[in-house]
Amino acid sequence: MAPRRYTTVTLFCLVFAVLCLYANFQLTNNRMELPPPVREFLQDQNLLQGDTLQGFMPTQRGGVESLQALLEGVNHDGGADEEQVEKELKELDLEGEEMLPLPLEEDLAEADAEGAGVEPTARNVTARDARLLIVSAVPPFRARVTSSLVKSLGDRNGFRVLMPLLKMQPKMGTYQRDALTKYITNAAEQEPVAFVRDMYFFDVTRMGFARPVWTALVQDPVERLVSTFLNAKEQSKHHDAGTKDRDISGLSLEQCVISRDALCWYSKGEQRALQLSFFCGQHTFCEVVGSRSGLQMAKYQVEHQFSVVGVLEELTLSFAVLQEYVPRYWGNATALMTRTALEREDLEIANYLREIPEKVRQYLRALLREEIDFYLFVRQRLHLQAASLGIAKQLY
Repeated sequence: MAPRRYTTVTLFCLVFAVLCLYANFQLTNNRMELPPPVREFLQDQNLLQGDTLQGFMPTQRGGVESLQALLEGVNHDGGADEEQVEKELKELDLEGEEMLPLPLEEDLAEADAEGAGVEPTARNVTARDARLLIVSAVPPFRARVTSSLVKSLGDRNGFRVLMPLLKMQPKMGTYQRDALTKYITNAAEQEPVAFVRDMYFFDVTRMGFARPVWTALVQDPVERLVSTFLNAKEQSKHHDAGTKDRDISGLSLEQCVISRDALCWYSKGEQRALQLSFFCGQHTFCEVVGSRSGLQMAKYQVEHQFSVVGVLEELTLSFAVLQEYVPRYWGNATALMTRTALEREDLEIANYLREIPEKVRQYLRALLREEIDFYLFVRQRLHLQAASLGIAKQLY
């Protein structure tokens, strides 16, 4: 009888071991269906999407609450405590996670990656009754003018403006993007909201949220490069002698281009945060210099997702179109706008551009070919929208 008892125990141990191995395999592959109490708890904590561990998202607890505390009341006029802001920023880690690429828009079926498959139109893609406006603040964002205008429009038109000053990567990680979207959409359920942030486009409807209104302003690529260069020179003057930052205060744009300095030189194939990257979105090719796919995707997103993309060189026309296409948020824009600070900066850039040799101009145009192509596309679309409203002749 004893040997038979040992055989039964051995068989039981073998079965138990096999079950453990199977459970370990399912856990390793994140496919084990969770018991209802565990599943409901994880879903309540925003740590699980779906019914299995495949949808488990290891995140810091309180992330959304931290984001809410981080953003609430923080704007260009607000006085958030800097130490608290830094603490919340570290907790949320808005810069630390790599963004996984989103699925390609039907493999660019409507946006031919190799040709000019996207043509600008005057159609209005503004979502009816949208309660969330996202202003994509493409650097260098004219915060002194445009952000002040958005604040004034919020007071005039009755919507809340969220304008965080915190340093955040424009290409955010999956969790950070999800937490940010949950916060601004939850805020929009209480009252209409405008969110101003320098971030790459991402389609929130793919995440199950209502479609917001996207708007933005772009700048002539050559003038944008000059503006960035002059700003870097100005910042260089204030660097301490003991820092590792090099002094470029005496560097001319011509010297910068000839020496192929990264500050003003774009090498084909390298990764850079381009102006069109903010419209192209989260794909890797959106930051590749010379990428035709990035160019066409940026055009596609502008045409299908952005209500209006204005241009800084035609700011009056841009605001006139914005207030007609998105009246809930941009109504009264032309009445409230001021050009004083903008004109000073434009004059400084214009004077600097006149001193640049034609050879350097040609270099810049060649380096920025895709950027210029995208800019001309946006500008043509803006003019088509203005023509459809019958306001172009009134302004020119």
